[in-house]
Amino acid sequence: MSARFQALAANEDADHRVNDAESASPTRLRFASGSQRVAAPDRRWKWTVRISTALLAAAAIAVAAALAFRVNGATGDQSGSDSTRNNVITVLAEGGQCAASGKDCSASKTCCDSSQTCYQKNEFWSACMSSCDPATPDEFDGKTWSCNALSGGGASSGAASDAAGSQLPLCSNVSDTACLKAKCSISDGGPKGDCMKTWCCSTPGTQCYEQNDYWASCKPSCDPNGKTEFEGKGWRCTARGPRTPGDNHAWKPCPKEEGAEQYPLLVDGDVHVAWEHAEQRAGELLKTLELDDKVALLRGQNDPWPNDRHGYAGYINPNYYFRNKCAMPLMLNDGPQGYNHYQQKLAGTTTQFPALLSVAASFDPEVSRAYAAAISNEFAAKGANVMLGPDVEVGRNPLSGRAFETLSGEDPFLGSQLVMPFVKETLKEGIIVTVKHWLDNNEEDYRMTMNVDVTERAQHEIYMPVFKAAIEAGAGAVMCSYQKVGGTHACENPHILKKLLRKDLGFRGFVMSDWG
Repeated sequence: MSARFQALAANEDADHRVNDAESASPTRLRFASGSQRVAAPDRRWKWTVRISTALLAAAAIAVAAALAFRVNGATGDQSGSDSTRNNVITVLAEGGQCAASGKDCSASKTCCDSSQTCYQKNEFWSACMSSCDPATPDEFDGKTWSCNALSGGGASSGAASDAAGSQLPLCSNVSDTACLKAKCSISDGGPKGDCMKTWCCSTPGTQCYEQNDYWASCKPSCDPNGKTEFEGKGWRCTARGPRTPGDNHAWKPCPKEEGAEQYPLLVDGDVHVAWEHAEQRAGELLKTLELDDKVALLRGQNDPWPNDRHGYAGYINPNYYFRNKCAMPLMLNDGPQGYNHYQQKLAGTTTQFPALLSVAASFDPEVSRAYAAAISNEFAAKGANVMLGPDVEVGRNPLSGRAFETLSGEDPFLGSQLVMPFVKETLKEGIIVTVKHWLDNNEEDYRMTMNVDVTERAQHEIYMPVFKAAIEAGAGAVMCSYQKVGGTHACENPHILKKLLRKDLGFRGFVMSDWG
């Protein structure tokens, strides 16, 4: 099962918006209040957040413009290919060698003009210049210079330029967060992630480590035996500058707002009023997010650290590069029958609960409530705030590969009576409930390609009632299914997403695709 999580953008209009990456479920976790509950081993924060897709869509359009950038500042003469460079070496009267201005001085490490210094770009090219700016991309290939001085009064080997060398790290006070954000390196593999020129890191819990003479990166730790994907070589792991304190996977809320307790939550019972307040507060939160924060809400992370899954089935961080705004990350995890650990340190600690079909066989809402209480308590203790369950579709094929997972069995009335206490009990732990799989997902064979044709009456009388009961109980998320419904894949099907889910059932939470 792929770990990629894709929130939906399914042709929503203004009346019935599919809030693709909304995180506005007004559960026990409050995004603005910052009030908290304690559950071993970690804190869990009460939150509400809901992102307007109309605003996100407009923000996403701007991404294309943001991708356009200008490369300025030629540094050194690098016109033409490596094989055609005019690498002039001047022979001195004393019998030594020197390089002319702007020419390759890698071999001689000496400039004919005594006022210039031989600056290194990388292991393949150096040039004699009056100064070197490590922050300006070279117009030859768009890459920056290491500005390691091979001659003259430049910086020492493996450090930054002579102009900046005496000033490194750029931010020596790690408590000065404004300086860290403005001047220090981020934790990625791009130009802004090279801390050779800064010797400081803006990401909490990271240190600037040297890989070689030309590159350093902000990382939580460094393994000298580890190999890079780019070169397949190990790291030097020399630490440069101070370590930025904090947890590199941390989120911290804004200070608790005055009177936060006045806002109703889904768990309080009035779902409609809770959503009204959640949407209002989410609109205020949205104003504090930058463009890449909003874009980050549309996709689950599955890249190298720090944009990885953090040990969960899915992870969405609206605080891109850990700018620590008030929006809380979504930590999504399987499953409806027990916490599915994706972290090695949790191996052997997860409880395997009986199949949900056995709960259906009890015909007892109290069994469903107790079952949900036990599972959600373990979810909360292990840091997840979105449960990818329960599975509620009405079973039509007893031999289907996942028929054992459904809380409804083959009876929509039974499923409706059992799902309500399940949802309400889970909300008590501050966890968003995700009911799945919407809609008509009753067969595992060919589930990626098969098509299902269902009449409107059958949808409303058989397949939708359990989802309706879950939504009325406070479910904050819906996972759509793989197969086609009426010839269109469920996760891009405007009829079942806009008409049946949003309009007919009045769902106001967010929709996510299945993993695949």
